[in-house]
Amino acid sequence: MSISQPDFDHDVPLLEVTNLRKTFHDSGRAIHVLNGVNLTVPNGKNISICGQSGSGKSTFLNLISGLESHEEGSIRWNGLEIMGLNEGRLTRERGRFFGFIFQAYYLVPEINVVENVLLAARLLGRLRQNTRDRAVSLLEQVGLKDRMRYPVQKLSGGERQRVAVARALMNEPKVILADEPTGNLDENTASEVMDLIVGICRKQGSSLILVTHNPVFARKMDQEYLLHEGVLNVVRDSESAQMIPPEFQTGD
Repeated sequence: MSISQPDFDHDVPLLEVTNLRKTFHDSGRAIHVLNGVNLTVPNGKNISICGQSGSGKSTFLNLISGLESHEEGSIRWNGLEIMGLNEGRLTRERGRFFGFIFQAYYLVPEINVVENVLLAARLLGRLRQNTRDRAVSLLEQVGLKDRMRYPVQKLSGGERQRVAVARALMNEPKVILADEPTGNLDENTASEVMDLIVGICRKQGSSLILVTHNPVFARKMDQEYLLHEGVLNVVRDSESAQMIPPEFQTGD
């Protein structure tokens, strides 16, 4: 089940980040979080980003999705330069281009499971005749069709994250941004949810950018990156067996 999507140019990178810089100021002291970060994500590729606590991983996701502003560099969504877009255009393009999965789920407790999934389409004004059918189909794919009218408070942590996965895919985004999506789950549930995220993204044709401290999950991606001292370094691509140094595998 599909909903209408804008055309995408497959001849240009899905996401292209060039010389991205971000500085925070604390008590008059400049903290350079990102120092000329570069990243190109081809259509259909999945990548992971690891790094120590406070290295700027979540900030980087916020910047590339336009949730935070950057003072220098270029961010292009399928060729569209986002700097200079007015807030309305930026919000619309973001909602069509990205889906978000967070550690904390961010479900709305006052509405049931299927309405939480539909919320993504409702916020973009994209409710159509087949929109509910797509929401039900996604819930079936994440194993929650029989719970679609449940209050979210009655769901386990793993089930809540599955709802969040379905919601993230509701608008058929080109890129899923997942920021420690299994951080609140036990080991077995985390593994199940991570396999679900990877599998359903591949099925839906969405690229996945995963921030994680779990080296096993990082290796499930096509490419691994390490964010260290403001620079994003390639650690492994699909043709390399190089591993992340142990000192960068834990903490956040």
